[in-house]
Amino acid sequence: MAADDEGPEKPFKPYKMVVGRGESSLEVTVTPEAELAASGSPIVCMRMPPQEELKHYAPGSVALPCSLCQCDLLVSPSSQILLAQGNNPLVCMECWTQAQSAES
Repeated sequence: MAADDEGPEKPFKPYKMVVGRGESSLEVTVTPEAELAASGSPIVCMRMPPQEELKHYAPGSVALPCSLCQCDLLVSPSSQILLAQGNNPLVCMECWTQAQSAES
């Protein structure tokens, strides 16, 4: 394994990138973790499939409840880091989608 680059710290700036191809592509903005945590934006996760084992997902993933419907959600290690800072609610895709529809 290669050692981490110990070069000078450069400030991270949000940037846009395209994920996917053709009609399935989506433009996303990559944002620094500290900015996401401070924003209080919800962390949106998928519901855990019934009878599914965590070993089939990213190592370190856990099941935690949606802050709205209490369904078990699959929460990755990176999302757990944001949750630990206490500013971002955890919601499932279904609850988040309903909230977005209500705002329109």
